[in-house]
Amino acid sequence: SGGTAGSGGSAVDAGLNGCIGAPVITSAMTVTGTTGAARNAFRFTDTGGCQGSPTLSAASAGDAVYAVTVPPQTRLSVRLTNGAGAATAFDSVLSVIPDLASCGVLGPPDAGTIGITCGASADTPEPQTLSWANAGPTQRQVFVLVDGYAAGDEGLFALEIAFSPLVQGDRCEWPFTVDGGVAGQSLASFTPDYAGRGSQCSTTATSAGPDAVYALNVPSGQRVTATVTPSAGLDPSLSLAETPLACAQRVCSASTNENGAGAPEVLSSANLGPTAKTVYLIVDTPTAAPQGTFAVSTTTSTVPLGDTCANPLAVTSNETRATESFAGMGSDVGAGSFRCPTTSGPDRVYSLTVAPMSRLTVSAVPVPGLDTTLSLVPASSACTAAACVAGNDDGAAQGGQGATDTLVYDNTTSGPQPMLLVVDSVPAPPSPNLTYSVALSTAALPTAPAGDTCATAFPAQPGVNPPVNTATFIVNHAYSLTGAGCAFFQGFDVAYSITVGAGQRLSVAVNSTSDVVVNLVQGPATQCSVAGVACLAGADTGLSGTETATWVNTTGAPQTVFAVIGHWHTKGLTFTATFGLQ
Repeated sequence: SGGTAGSGGSAVDAGLNGCIGAPVITSAMTVTGTTGAARNAFRFTDTGGCQGSPTLSAASAGDAVYAVTVPPQTRLSVRLTNGAGAATAFDSVLSVIPDLASCGVLGPPDAGTIGITCGASADTPEPQTLSWANAGPTQRQVFVLVDGYAAGDEGLFALEIAFSPLVQGDRCEWPFTVDGGVAGQSLASFTPDYAGRGSQCSTTATSAGPDAVYALNVPSGQRVTATVTPSAGLDPSLSLAETPLACAQRVCSASTNENGAGAPEVLSSANLGPTAKTVYLIVDTPTAAPQGTFAVSTTTSTVPLGDTCANPLAVTSNETRATESFAGMGSDVGAGSFRCPTTSGPDRVYSLTVAPMSRLTVSAVPVPGLDTTLSLVPASSACTAAACVAGNDDGAAQGGQGATDTLVYDNTTSGPQPMLLVVDSVPAPPSPNLTYSVALSTAALPTAPAGDTCATAFPAQPGVNPPVNTATFIVNHAYSLTGAGCAFFQGFDVAYSITVGAGQRLSVAVNSTSDVVVNLVQGPATQCSVAGVACLAGADTGLSGTETATWVNTTGAPQTVFAVIGHWHTKGLTFTATFGLQ
């Protein structure tokens, strides 16, 4: 062992770079220490690739930092334990900061650490583990930070530092190159560096095993499509990341695991910038010891209009396009992005403006053999950050291929709303000969019927309420109720309101022969339409039967609560809601 965390009280000094003066480690060792008496030199949220907390992490907890010298073409591996190989007694956060400047500086007390950037970071169940790769020709000094998640999260720890040779293809910092294609590839000698869903990456289940990385050169104005063809028994998943840092942070532009073992997987990346760019293809696997080989091949094509959210095809809000296809299109809006019903198939993007105080209706009708989905996002998001304002995948509930999808969006504001409409396809890739029609129409905003929104909610009565059929309603709150505690749904919804007295327990039991979802939202009614709003409770446990959500009012005052009841996919189904107050 060697060294301990330095002490210095819990004072916070504005302008402090907490990495200056850190103990230096140049060889493999185990460092023991405590954050209990250490200065609180780092406070940050989830920012810059660092794991923090929803507010400033460890606002009054100590932290420890070490300067580690990593030789060229070497992997640094870090493991944080309690000294006996088990979890630390406190909720820890472990980070690798790639250089002194990236340590940032402390701002005013409420600002936290300004300018911090992490090359790797973890806030997972302890013991924490991390790795960072130096793919360059010279040694690098990085900083390993041990911190706590929240106030009081501090204590004894042991930090295991290890080094191993970096193998080409093992990390995005030193990827394989692909010039047209490579064959006979294997994952047998690699380690599982990139796992977890993150943002649009392969799921935790499909990325748990070893992975290999390939650099793809994408010329300006071109799309590169990569096809990974495995041998029988090998089931690869694919992710695309824009930078090595994005690889480590699990921030991907697209991912897929559409097909089973032995079947090809396809991903593509478009470049609408003025210069060529490099993207990183991560080939992953769900198994710890994958067997078999695979080939990687690439093709290049010109990016057509409507291929991405950055070059949408302009349409009006009253227009029908009779013969649209996905020929030449890539999958640019990843599956499930922003809680939209998007998929991993090729997609096509349209731009339009919805007039103030009007209702937009969009219907997509695919030919037999093609399954589509619809998503509507604000144009200002460029499909990179905003949640859906409307979406639909009715076709999935009606047999999928050849079934109509329809979304409805109400612009209740006094100004025009620029939007992007994403028509996506399932599965990937469909035949270019398969087409769809898309019809857009706008009408004056109708008066919302009782129960259609939280603002016009049915007044709930204790006990069994009359049955309701959703056929006359639209999707109003499905894409705003996406915060903590909410149960996800995409179908038509109905709202109830009820007053819950101080100390009372509310239960809402909803029975239906279809897949029904119930969410409880604290008033006022406008909260139901706030994007990303949290729910008091949510329930979606089965495909049919009864869903029950409960909440106890511990606020000390009566509260208005809205019960938003929706169907998973569809419309026109009947449910019965029973409200209980105790």
